[in-house]
Amino acid sequence: MHHACGRLLDRERSITEVAMMLGYADAAHFSHMFQAQLGCSPREFRRKYAVQPAEE
Repeated sequence: MHHACGRLLDRERSITEVAMMLGYADAAHFSHMFQAQLGCSPREFRRKYAVQPAEE
């Protein structure tokens, strides 16, 4: 899940794209496994830790 956390910090990719990049067949399975191991959903993780892109 370490790789998943790093990729979720990049808001350019959707959670589905991250799941597919990591070899999961679908985002639901990825989300379930992520939550089981880390105690929060990928969306919650992203909201808490990802930096908002700077406005130009």
